Amino acid sequence: MKCPICGTYNNDYHIYCYYCGTKLLDKVSTEDKHKSNYVQADSLDDLNLIHKSFEQMNPDTNIEKEIPIDAQHIEKEIPIDTQHMDYMLDDSDIEYDPDQLTFHDNHMESSLEEAPPLKRKAKKAKEMEDKSLKLLIKICTTIIIISILLFAGLIFYDKVIRSRFPSPLENTSDISASYSVIQDTIDGIPIHRIIIKSDTGEEVNILDKTAKIVDGETEIIIEDKELMTIAEELTSDEDMKVTLDVTVTATGAKTKLDKISFHLAPRAAPLTMIHPKTEEYIAEDDSLTLLMEVTPESKVLINNDNFSDMVTKEGKLEKTFELSEQLEQTFEIKVVTKGFKDNIHTITVKRANKDRAGIPLTIDQKQPIVSNEEWVKLTGNTSPEAKLNLDIELRQEPKMDKEGNFTIFAKTANIGYTPCTLTSSLESGETTSLELILERATTEAEYTSKAWEFTYNDMVRDQSLHNGTIFLLAGKISDIISLDGKYAFTIDISTDDSTEQLVYIEYWGNIKLEKNQALKIFGNRWGNEGDMPKVLAKFIYKI
Repeated sequence: MKCPICGTYNNDYHIYCYYCGTKLLDKVSTEDKHKSNYVQADSLDDLNLIHKSFEQMNPDTNIEKEIPIDAQHIEKEIPIDTQHMDYMLDDSDIEYDPDQLTFHDNHMESSLEEAPPLKRKAKKAKEMEDKSLKLLIKICTTIIIISILLFAGLIFYDKVIRSRFPSPLENTSDISASYSVIQDTIDGIPIHRIIIKSDTGEEVNILDKTAKIVDGETEIIIEDKELMTIAEELTSDEDMKVTLDVTVTATGAKTKLDKISFHLAPRAAPLTMIHPKTEEYIAEDDSLTLLMEVTPESKVLINNDNFSDMVTKEGKLEKTFELSEQLEQTFEIKVVTKGFKDNIHTITVKRANKDRAGIPLTIDQKQPIVSNEEWVKLTGNTSPEAKLNLDIELRQEPKMDKEGNFTIFAKTANIGYTPCTLTSSLESGETTSLELILERATTEAEYTSKAWEFTYNDMVRDQSLHNGTIFLLAGKISDIISLDGKYAFTIDISTDDSTEQLVYIEYWGNIKLEKNQALKIFGNRWGNEGDMPKVLAKFIYKI
């Protein structure tokens, strides 16, 4: 029989297609099926006749002639084990086993072993289920990939295409804006403020500088040295004319493109004097150190000598000059910077005690005056009629000859530095004084090992507290005061940024000082300088 579904040919006894499981015959009625599962035997003689008929039909079958069967156990209807059969039996395929009184169908066993229709249908259903699951996964994956691509395309359109090709419905309104320019200085740097006012604008751009317009106003700050590089022309009165492109934008409005022009009056080249800070300076030593800050590309002339090669990449220049014997000496500093007027700064230096008509008083030793012993020898010259006085302990009274040359032995109470004041006075009341620094030599290890922690507030209140004691301080340079002969500067030792704890430092070593530089200092405390504790530094380390 040919399957109407898959076209496979099946045996006539097949009820279902052995390939696809489709039913081939109508279901046998329950009554017929029941009858076909039994063989009628009314007596033992009838059963023997059945045996004979099987023997005739199958002459090669080895069947015993006599079958010992207990007749009382023979029922009229002998059931055949066909509980798994769903098709009709064929006589030619039946084998009879007299010992077991059962019948076997060779075709049934063969077809069940090869591929039962019900199992084949279950297998096919599972395969169909697997195919459906794979199809569902493919569909979901495709949907996800398409969604990602659509999202990426939307972003690309919004960020790139839409900004280049705005919608014809947008950019239909105009932006109004007004501008003003103010000349100003920030931290000594010449600048110009560009003020932009607009009720409809949202953002403005000038020279690649962008600012948001808040509450209808904003400003852009541009340094003069940058404006000088784009100056268009030089007018007859030496003013520079500058023209700037201005772009104002807003959502849903046409971009406003403007130009603003203004005259840039040249200003003096940037110059900051770090030392000395004043135009008139009293020098206590035989030298003067000039320390200044200019723009790195500036040309610097001091008394017409070119020192431009000493300008560092940070714009610092430091130069020490030996002072002449003249009572007054002038230093002219000229700074030349492109785009600025030449800046000329003059400093007048006066020698200490040289401008006085009073008593002469000099010391032969260079300060600080060093001794390896407790007593320090001082020599110098003053008026022969003068009387000398030193405010620390003396080993003996000062000795002086007829020319006014004197010798003094003074005591140093501590290792390190001891300050003192030498005074020469006449009976008329005229006096001259010199501040001296005595030093008892020591080693770095001995000196630093005796350092104490600095108690700032106590020393501010009492300027004689712990005089001569060695202390350790750490902080940042706040201000540079002097670089001549000795360094004088202030240091902030506060650990709290909201407050200052300034200490006045004097130092006779060699060091490059910069503002905000962090230092660790070992030194002797001696009184106060104004309202600041004063320390004479022996060792300084950069942190």
